[in-house]
Amino acid sequence: ILMLPEGPMMIVSSPILTTEKEGPTHGSIIWGRYLDAKEIQAVADKTKLAISLEKITNPQLPEDFSIAAKALNNGSSTFIRPLDSESIAGYVVLKDIFDKPALIYRVTLPREVYAQGQASVSSFILSLLMVSIIFIAATLILLEKVVLSRLADLNTSVSSIRISKDLTSRVKTGGNDELASLGTSINGMLEALSQTQIELEEARDEAVEALKIKAQIVANVSHDARTPLNVIMLRVEMIKRGIYGPLNEKQIQLLETVHVNANQLLFFIENLLDQAQLEAGKVTINKSEFIPVEFFNTIESSMKSLAEKKHLDLKTEITEDVPARLMGDQQRLNQVLSNLVVNAIKFTDEGGIKIRVFCPDETHWAFQVSDTGAGIPKEAQDRIFEAFWQVDGSSTRKVNRGVGLGLSIVSQLTNLMNGKITIDSEVGVGSTFTIVLPTELPQGEQVHE
Repeated sequence: ILMLPEGPMMIVSSPILTTEKEGPTHGSIIWGRYLDAKEIQAVADKTKLAISLEKITNPQLPEDFSIAAKALNNGSSTFIRPLDSESIAGYVVLKDIFDKPALIYRVTLPREVYAQGQASVSSFILSLLMVSIIFIAATLILLEKVVLSRLADLNTSVSSIRISKDLTSRVKTGGNDELASLGTSINGMLEALSQTQIELEEARDEAVEALKIKAQIVANVSHDARTPLNVIMLRVEMIKRGIYGPLNEKQIQLLETVHVNANQLLFFIENLLDQAQLEAGKVTINKSEFIPVEFFNTIESSMKSLAEKKHLDLKTEITEDVPARLMGDQQRLNQVLSNLVVNAIKFTDEGGIKIRVFCPDETHWAFQVSDTGAGIPKEAQDRIFEAFWQVDGSSTRKVNRGVGLGLSIVSQLTNLMNGKITIDSEVGVGSTFTIVLPTELPQGEQVHE
């Protein structure tokens, strides 16, 4: 290769010899041909290859030629790199007559093997995808037929039994697999539930019958016990008044003790009877018109002597927003309030008891019974309304009165009157019981503004 200003030229030199190719030489014959675009295209046409030629000193050398030049300068005789997904190129350096790099020669070939590989991969992926789709479809069809449809039938049968609540019904079982075993287990569970239901119904009937018998026994016992108690209390009162002769101070004190304890026993018997009636569902609410001021003042007067015996102060406060007249069951309200006041007096040694009547909102009225007594522990406040349950503590042991019926009756009667009872208590400070009831006014009466 000879680099000329007009462009690179390929030259060949041959010595002049005899026809026998023997010397001495008589000179040299030199042939040359410019390697221009026409010549390169002629070579490309003959070889059926894409050929390119670039000067290695060209400052605007294409990018792939620059990469190849750097690789070939590192000592490699050839350099091959893919141009894109469809073609690959090979590069060699052509040196001039001075054995210096002059040209970079590039031959471009189609990537037939790569294309075939890509086509094979694509075909494989497509085939795998189709096989997977067919497999998944077949699996879903098989799953639907063998599992899902049977599960749906099982679910439908269970839902039907749940809706109808017919424990004698059974689900269909077929086959000898896990689903069939599940159906058998469900039928076994239904059988057990059916048997349990029968036993519960029998136990309920026995309990109802026992409750009726208990209520009747309690009513009979209460009636039989109240009659002699009333006679005892009447005789004691007559003796205290001196009808049967004068009494000294000691005798009067003893008779007062008898009278107080007889009253407590009568109060307990009445509570026992009320509890039995409540459990039997025989208590009804009979509403009538009453005057709150008169009603609560009467309760205060009847409880005043009991509080004074323990040197306790009993007061009633009625706020101005309380209607002048209300509708309610005075007997049941009396029972609720009396139980709360008696309970407060029982567990209060110093201070006093306060009855407060007020309206918490426009549609309700309420009354509170607050005391300065022993208080109720937090952990016991959820159970104090249970029948026959008492707080286990020194205060209750010291008082040693009642069997735990008062607050249970209060709670049940409050619920019957569509009311709500709450408690706020702290040990050593006191307790406040609040009864909230719906406001019902006599016809033509209006709530105070």
